[in-house]
Amino acid sequence: MRTVKHKLKPLSVGEATEQKTKFLDVVYAYQFEKNYFSDQLLSHNNEVINLQSSYIQIRNNLVKSNYQSKYNLPARLWKMALKEAYDLHIRTHEAQIAL
Repeated sequence: MRTVKHKLKPLSVGEATEQKTKFLDVVYAYQFEKNYFSDQLLSHNNEVINLQSSYIQIRNNLVKSNYQSKYNLPARLWKMALKEAYDLHIRTHEAQIAL
């Protein structure tokens, strides 16, 4: 069987700027969501999001409580933002212990 290769057609100027705007909106929302999770991990007063729990426990608790992103991110993206924030705090904590 022969593979059919699709050629991408170039976008018009209006389409390109619209795509760029949508992309930047998602990127900024992701960044804000990650910062939100990072702040929650640092605050220690949130019973769902804390460093005493594993990432999977935090994620499962958020899913069970029907968490909705404040920045309208789909679940796939807010889970990635949570994982990134959690990993950052774990690495920082481990580095402080190592020192």
